[in-house]
Amino acid sequence: MAGFGYIASPALLVEFQYYAQYTRPNKAGLAYTDNIIRVNFKLMTKRGVLGHRAIRLLLNGEIGD
Repeated sequence: MAGFGYIASPALLVEFQYYAQYTRPNKAGLAYTDNIIRVNFKLMTKRGVLGHRAIRLLLNGEIGD
C-alpha cells in the first residue's frame, strides 16, 4: 500500500491510496492478483460532523451500533 494526501484548503483534504493485492494460490508463493485505487475527499467543519454531546455519548458507550 502507498498513498499521499493533499490539503486543498483548510476545509478540504484529498487522499489517494494504491493497493497491490497478492494471494497464495494453491498454498504456493505470493502471486499478484489485483490493483485497488481509492480517492477520498474529506470535508472539515469547525464543529465537526457530530456535536460535542453526541461524541460524549458515543465515547461513553451510550450510543449503540
